[in-house]
Amino acid sequence: FSAPLELAYARLRLAENQTLIRVAAVLALLLAVGRGGQQILLHVWSRVELGQYAVALLVSVVLVAVAFSPWFERGYLKLAQVIVPIRNIAVAITVASTASRGHLESLMLLPLLVIGPFFVLGLHYRAALVTVALTGFAYVAAAAGVGLELPLTVQSVALLSLVAVACGVVAQHLDRVSRRSFLESHVIAELATRDALTGVKNRRVFDQQLDGLWHQAVVQRCVLAILLID
Repeated sequence: FSAPLELAYARLRLAENQTLIRVAAVLALLLAVGRGGQQILLHVWSRVELGQYAVALLVSVVLVAVAFSPWFERGYLKLAQVIVPIRNIAVAITVASTASRGHLESLMLLPLLVIGPFFVLGLHYRAALVTVALTGFAYVAAAAGVGLELPLTVQSVALLSLVAVACGVVAQHLDRVSRRSFLESHVIAELATRDALTGVKNRRVFDQQLDGLWHQAVVQRCVLAILLID
């Protein structure tokens, strides 16, 4: 889309997915708090891992705050494109580090790091794709750095890749369908407001504009003039 149309599309998608984004942000925060609290009480994490967890927790709090703020439509998408990758990278590194010490249940978080950006956090397809790619690279690098067993690394990376490919294909299809639907509705709305012969705005638009201008003139106590040209 052109820049103005892309902006209108992004705002519409955010408005449609606002409830889903809020629920997902809250659930992600609760999961981070619950999982982190459990690991801290069991003294499983090292200081480095606690630092990574603090980053992920802080980002989750910020995401929830913006999702419920009055600046949601204006600021959420720009912020989410930055902080969601940061959170995913921090969680991926922590998962690799925790799994290397035998806590394999943490690997269950890997599919969530793919599903979230593609479907429930409101990111554009390309932004979600970049986020998932960075997550995968971070996990592979962390697994190699902490000495995660090679068979386990191969299996977890294969699972992560499989989920990423499946989600990527589905998300791309849904993005195309959504854009096509938006474009069709936009064209239909434009045709409904213009005269087919002259291309000029029709009587329906005139009535809508006149009603708004009339109330504005009453409130501001100013003169309202109408010029008719045939």
